[in-house]
Amino acid sequence: MKFIDDASVEDRMEEQIIEAVAESMLVEAAVELQEEAAGETLAFLKTKVEALEDSLFSMQIATAMAASAQGTEEKTAVQKDGKDEEKNDVILGNEKKQATSKEAVYGGSAPIPTGYICLFVALGAAVVVGCLVREGLKQRANDQKRIAAMEREQNEMRQELREYASDQVRISGIEEVQKEIVKEIRQRVNDQARIVAVEKVQTEITRKQRAIEQEQRVMEQAQRAMAQEQNKMTRKQTVLAQELSEISEEQIFMAWEIEQEQTAMESKSAREKAMLKDEVATVKDEAHKAQTKSKWATYASVPGLLSTAVQVAFWFW
Repeated sequence: MKFIDDASVEDRMEEQIIEAVAESMLVEAAVELQEEAAGETLAFLKTKVEALEDSLFSMQIATAMAASAQGTEEKTAVQKDGKDEEKNDVILGNEKKQATSKEAVYGGSAPIPTGYICLFVALGAAVVVGCLVREGLKQRANDQKRIAAMEREQNEMRQELREYASDQVRISGIEEVQKEIVKEIRQRVNDQARIVAVEKVQTEITRKQRAIEQEQRVMEQAQRAMAQEQNKMTRKQTVLAQELSEISEEQIFMAWEIEQEQTAMESKSAREKAMLKDEVATVKDEAHKAQTKSKWATYASVPGLLSTAVQVAFWFW
């Protein structure tokens, strides 16, 4: 099995944990940024929709007001036409009265024909009506432009609403993707934790294996020492056996010498005993002779008898 260095394993574990934490932090930051961006886009789109609705409502009010103003202008133009005609009639009547009064006073020239007066009045009315029609056409053109702008804004608003809906769909899809990414990151973190746990177990196994190998080495060294001691003991035993063999030979020689000495001593003691026996016999004979010779002397002197008895006992002993 391949052994792993503890320091390298711990460094790699720390690097993997830091990378996992950094990835999770980046993902969380990206999710928060996307949520903030989505919230900002939603708020912006909501404000834009509200502004477009307000502008649409104001444009509708403006178109209604323009239509009502156009109707009132036409009415006022008609009323003005009638009032102008009445004023012209009044002016013409006053002029006629003044002319008649002047003619009466001064006896003047012939009166102005009514055809010219009607022509001038018709021309003035045509000019006034033309101006009013021109103003009305300008107002209508402006209203048409406003309506076209409002329609463009409505189309833009619809397009923005469609984009908003598509953005909502995209945001929902992004949220689903983010959820999947978060799940994958969690799974990866769990896998990293499992890998770290497995590496810890492997490091413990390697440590135990190293301890076992060290113990085996110590046992091998002890066995080698025991073998060396056994070799020394065998050498000592061989030396002792040699010494014992030499001692046994010496003991045999010494036993033989002792036996020889014992036999010599026994023979010597036997000879001494025989000599002692011979001496005792001679002493007995001499004592008997002495007793026979000094029978009367011993009877006469008791101390002499005792001394002879002691001597005899000593010799027998």
